[in-house]
Amino acid sequence: MIKESSNFGYALYLTVVFLVLTLGVILGVSSLLVIEIKNTRELANSVQAFFSADAGLERALFQSNALNEDLSSCSINSPCQYNLDPKTKYYVIFLRRGEGNCPGSSAFCLEALGSYKGTRRGLRAVQ
Repeated sequence: MIKESSNFGYALYLTVVFLVLTLGVILGVSSLLVIEIKNTRELANSVQAFFSADAGLERALFQSNALNEDLSSCSINSPCQYNLDPKTKYYVIFLRRGEGNCPGSSAFCLEALGSYKGTRRGLRAVQ
């Protein structure tokens, strides 16, 4: 008579458990990688939006100081909009003394808002 082993199927059970655990670890790591890639992309968009706001502020300061142009048409209700490229634009707002968040001790304030692929960043200059 042949004696039957009581460990029949044990190796198959261990293999399935090992595969399930491995799959769980792989899925967990891949989801973390996807999140990090998304965060990196958003950071790049944020930097682009910040520098477009900086370009808007520099342009407005140059127009005001070097060219002596009147920027009062760039108001809160109708900001001046400039497009750097189809995905990147910036808005400039001119604020008089005491208007909006502009302190009363300043001559005027300029606010610039940069936008790139839905990400927006803003800067303010007080003179």
